Amino acid sequence: MINKIFISRLIGILFLLFSLLLLSPFHVVMANVVMVDYQDEQFSPSKITIYENDIVEWRNQGSSFLQIRSDPHSGHSDYSSLNLSDINVGESVNLQFATAGTYGYHNENDTSVTGTITVNAGTAPTGVPYPTRTPTPTQAPTAAPRPTATPFPLEGSSSVPASSSDPLAGQETFTPVSSILQAQLGSGGIGGFKSTNQQETDNSKSSKDSLKNPTDIVLKITKGDKPLAGVKVALDNGQSIVTNEKGEAIFELFDLGVHAVSIDDNGKKYMKSFTLKLGDNNLQWTIDLTRETKRNMLLWIASSLALSGMIFMMIKHKIGKSSFKKTSLS
Repeated sequence: MINKIFISRLIGILFLLFSLLLLSPFHVVMANVVMVDYQDEQFSPSKITIYENDIVEWRNQGSSFLQIRSDPHSGHSDYSSLNLSDINVGESVNLQFATAGTYGYHNENDTSVTGTITVNAGTAPTGVPYPTRTPTPTQAPTAAPRPTATPFPLEGSSSVPASSSDPLAGQETFTPVSSILQAQLGSGGIGGFKSTNQQETDNSKSSKDSLKNPTDIVLKITKGDKPLAGVKVALDNGQSIVTNEKGEAIFELFDLGVHAVSIDDNGKKYMKSFTLKLGDNNLQWTIDLTRETKRNMLLWIASSLALSGMIFMMIKHKIGKSSFKKTSLS
């Protein structure tokens, strides 16, 4: 009777362990993107609260280039990752925060323009709203018909202002990221990247036919030796590009050392790395996701077999011990 009760409980524990094991390879770190606009000589919002692994993206909607630097003004040493690259008008820079704490920053061109980021430990509880910039007041929608055609501004020209009759004018949204795996930052470098509004849609940078600069490198993403187009490839220094029709993502690197690569293939996340050494310019690395998937599957199978073997030995030892007691009593 005792053995039956023990075995039934052990089967329940075994089922629970296998359920956890099946779910563990697919666990990812959830993150969100919070937008901060620079306009009218101020950051909006100027104070935000996020959680570990969340991303803050600054958009320069002012009239001159923006220099975001960490406090204090003289040394910029409180959080060196906030010493981002200069942001031209109409461009943006983002940064992922992996460590809890409170970080102050300012515009180096006007040190009176400041901002504060509070990073809480863990992930955001369900239903907690993320900060958004204060919407610019707009006139109420009228019955006037919307224009049938709006000329798209050419590169270098000023953008066309939103029509006051547009019911979406002034609304603010942020783009949630389905999942982003945290990458360990390489030695040196600045954790930001420049991007235009057309970087991922037009993909002009990654669609170059050849390497134009001596520091350019190309990462070719394949699956089953076939190129993958439209896959988002991100480096640990903040650069993010979508692969072109050849499966290539071309980057301009200026930091030597180990670089972590995050690849998003329709929601499936892969992490790889490569080492850039002196003289390794104009090189091409091929990353095949099939081999990565097989490796993860083999690791999962090996872990499952090891756990099953341990549980089997425990059951065998318990049953053998109970049989020995019965024999001794008889």
